[in-house]
Parts: sequence; structure tokens; C-alpha cells
Amino acid sequence: MKKLFVMLAAILFCGAMMVSCNKEEDKIDTTNTTSTDVNPADLVGTWGGSYSGSATYQGDPMTYSINWTVTLSTVSAGTISAVVNTPGYTPESTTVGYVITGVRPRQNTDYVILDVRRDGAILDDSFEMLYNKSAKTLTGSMRLQYQEDLTLGGETTLSRR
Repeated sequence: MKKLFVMLAAILFCGAMMVSCNKEEDKIDTTNTTSTDVNPADLVGTWGGSYSGSATYQGDPMTYSINWTVTLSTVSAGTISAVVNTPGYTPESTTVGYVITGVRPRQNTDYVILDVRRDGAILDDSFEMLYNKSAKTLTGSMRLQYQEDLTLGGETTLSRR
């Protein structure tokens, strides 16, 4: 009986040593967190960038450049203008205008969506842009319908002016 009591006491003692009195806090892994949500107020102002490319128009190869200017006058409205330069074609320069009707941050990401309305043919009704807060840049695919059958543009980086 004495041996049984000693063995039971030893088991209880060892068991008590393996139990902690303090509850450990659940640790959250933040190493894979990629964002801190975009604040639209940080985007108010003028942004500019350009895109150069080539295309085939009416069977002829052409080179072009687009100078983009994005002006956010409030956290939810602004304008976008695209000056398209097409050397050798008439007209050699054309301006296309958009109205920004909304600015929507994509939750828990560094992306912001610029909702746009364009007079005439609408190619994209929004531009999804990656916001780099430290570099003060917006990067995304910015395309426009230049002629009925010609789409111009591509990956463009805008910088704050």
C-alpha cells in the first residue's frame, strides 16, 4: 500500500510540473501581412506617368505613347486625362478624358480601384492600382479604346507630382 501511495504521489507531482499556471497568448504571425489598407485621403493630388508601345492599326504598324495624368480632387472624385501621341498618323496627338466617380480601397490589400466614366466607348470601367506608400507610386494596367478597333496601353506606374 505504501508503494502505491508513493507511486501515485510521484505521478501527481510530475503531472503538476507539466502544467503551466499562465495561459500563453495566441501569437499572430504578421510576417505574411502584405497590407495596411489604402487611405484614399493619401491619394488626393496629381499623379502622372507614361506608357509607350506598338500596335497595328488598319494593317500598318505604329508606335505610340500615352501620357497619363490622374487628379484626385477629393477622396472619391477626380479626373484622368490621357494624351495619346501617334507620330505619323492624323491627328498626331489626341486627348481622352475620364471622370473618376469613385475611389475604393480593396480591403486588407495595398490596392485601390479607381471607378471611371468615359464619354464615348468605355473600355475599362475601373483601373485597379497597387499603391506603394513609401515610393509614392500607383501601378496598374491602364488601357483605353483609341479607335473603334484599337486598344492602347498597359502596365503603367504613376508618381505623385
